[in-house]
Amino acid sequence: MSLRRDIRVLGLVLLIVLGGCLGGGATSGESATNTDAETGAPAPPSTRTTGGPAAGTPTMGEIPTPTDRTESVLEEIRRKQADVEGYRATVTERTVTQLSNGSELVRERTQYVWVKYTDEGVLARVETPSRGDSSGERRVYVRNRTASVTYDPAREEYLVDRNGGASDADEPVNLHPHLRSDGGEYNLYEASASVVSAENAVSYEGTKTVHGEEAYVLHLDGNPNGGARAYYAAQTLWVDTDTGLVLRQTAQKPHLDSMPNVSMSDVRNPEENSVFNDSDDGPNAVYFGDKTITTAYTNVSLGVSDDVFDADVPAGADVENVSDGSA
Repeated sequence: MSLRRDIRVLGLVLLIVLGGCLGGGATSGESATNTDAETGAPAPPSTRTTGGPAAGTPTMGEIPTPTDRTESVLEEIRRKQADVEGYRATVTERTVTQLSNGSELVRERTQYVWVKYTDEGVLARVETPSRGDSSGERRVYVRNRTASVTYDPAREEYLVDRNGGASDADEPVNLHPHLRSDGGEYNLYEASASVVSAENAVSYEGTKTVHGEEAYVLHLDGNPNGGARAYYAAQTLWVDTDTGLVLRQTAQKPHLDSMPNVSMSDVRNPEENSVFNDSDDGPNAVYFGDKTITTAYTNVSLGVSDDVFDADVPAGADVENVSDGSA
């Protein structure tokens, strides 16, 4: 394993909520095919999640018990993750959405992430390149022990929240998928393991090589016996065999018209129409279909020093203290 323990991964899921859970996050330069281009492993099947009753009450079929081999691999991953005190990575997300006109809507995003787990809470630094900006400037979010600080290069302004330090129990929505925090430790899944196991059939599918590293392949089949509780219809995770860190993940949303209280006519292509436009009379109205999200963690290393989480606000900079409303 080439990851260095003396130098010790984050991403983003875009959520659209319209009468139910919709949405996804995104990664780059791949097409929505049935085979993973890098690993050669089959992509998760485009399974449909059976919607709940007419009243919208979720139902849940019995979730199969994982095999002994799957349980053994999961336990091995947990043991390795217990040694992760922090990590850094380049996180690339790509979302491919099938549209009703037969075309694809592609969203891509790259973030640079540093995370550290401490007794005071989870420290984080996320740098996001500005879209369409060739200057190389990045939007920067830092959460240290005392505050959270966001630098907006478009406004050349620092937003400081003194109530948003590491000890704050509420994770910012845009950070949660990246921190993978569960009780201040690295967590295999974005949701808690108990929730995942209650809503998905988890199976071990062998090993593959990802970014030059050997990885366990885990597949999650959301609601295999019917129901409408699992957020994703299917997921596949490639987990580093040496550290337990997730190196790659694909996820598929169920068809929107199979979800309780949500129909295809509720959500439109944001390139053409406002998501909240309730009229389909416009000539460019195009409806969302299935969505596939691929997340890749590259340039991964273990171990992060505290100085990475310094806010570095320059003297004389434009600062807005959002926690108390003063500037």
